[in-house]
Amino acid sequence: MMVDRERLERIFLSTITPQLSTAPRSFMQVNGEPRPCVPGLTLHGLLRELDIRPERVAIAVNDDFYPGGQAPDRELEEADVVEIVRVIGGG
Repeated sequence: MMVDRERLERIFLSTITPQLSTAPRSFMQVNGEPRPCVPGLTLHGLLRELDIRPERVAIAVNDDFYPGGQAPDRELEEADVVEIVRVIGGG
């Protein structure tokens, strides 16, 4: 059974939004999944929320690519597309 994730998120948010003044009203995409875009959320804040150490990833925000340790702490906006790729060493 397929679940329409966006529809479920809209239903969920519509039930709690009247109670929360800081509830997200827009979404961004992180690694192919919709994620609420909370005003003021920065790239470094997103990494902290996801428990990801910047020095161990590469990051793309829209068309800007960064080695994780050099990613700017830019504010994320509605409709941003963020891709986070874990760097794995080997030989």
